[in-house]
Amino acid sequence: MPEQRQPFTGDEPAPVAGRMFRVGDPNVASYLVKDVPNGPQGAPWRWVYQRPEFRLLIADPYDLSFFMEFALPEETFKQTGPVTFSLFINGKAFKKLRFTKPGQSRLEEPVPLELLKADALNDVAIEVNPVWVAPADGAKLGFILSSAGFSKSK
Repeated sequence: MPEQRQPFTGDEPAPVAGRMFRVGDPNVASYLVKDVPNGPQGAPWRWVYQRPEFRLLIADPYDLSFFMEFALPEETFKQTGPVTFSLFINGKAFKKLRFTKPGQSRLEEPVPLELLKADALNDVAIEVNPVWVAPADGAKLGFILSSAGFSKSK
């Protein structure tokens, strides 16, 4: 028996179409897999939780670096101290980076070819330790995300 499909409502996210995203992009929801809460449409940043995950489409995996623009707010940093990001690509450990001061930052790290899949969606996860626990609701917040993706290595 043929599969019954639901009609489109117009609210579905656009498919992942690139190797990077900005949080303010209209179709950003299609790139976000886990631990990135919904935010106001078009907002240039969002908090992430303890282990945000994204999916990015890569055609040509040669000479790529993973990049991310983010911030560690001073107020949360006063309580957490230095923060470590453990990066995973397609389920495999990639890098561990430690940030010892608050503020806006950009990380950019070359990715070994064997971690990436060509002409396919690639998953990226970032485990944050420690997280800041919001006193009001107990939410475990990691950092503020602005953009992420893969760029050609310099």
